[in-house]
Amino acid sequence: MTAFIVILAALGLFALLGAVILIPYLCAMATGRALAWVFQVESDQAAREVDEHLSPEHLAEIDALLTTSQRMARDAERRADAWPTAR
Repeated sequence: MTAFIVILAALGLFALLGAVILIPYLCAMATGRALAWVFQVESDQAAREVDEHLSPEHLAEIDALLTTSQRMARDAERRADAWPTAR
């Protein structure tokens, strides 16, 4: 009976040790995934895979939209800087 209790205690200690190692690892992994989702981080490999599936016409359209958006953002920033501020 004593051996059974010792074996259970040892298994319990191993389970606790595993939890002490595994729980912080899982929390860090979940946090990393959540931050990547929030900040929309994508890996270079994922970007290459998406580019491989897009036709050249779609890529050209995306580039044109990006250029237009950047130009509009610069124009808006220029207009905001020129706007008279209340003093």
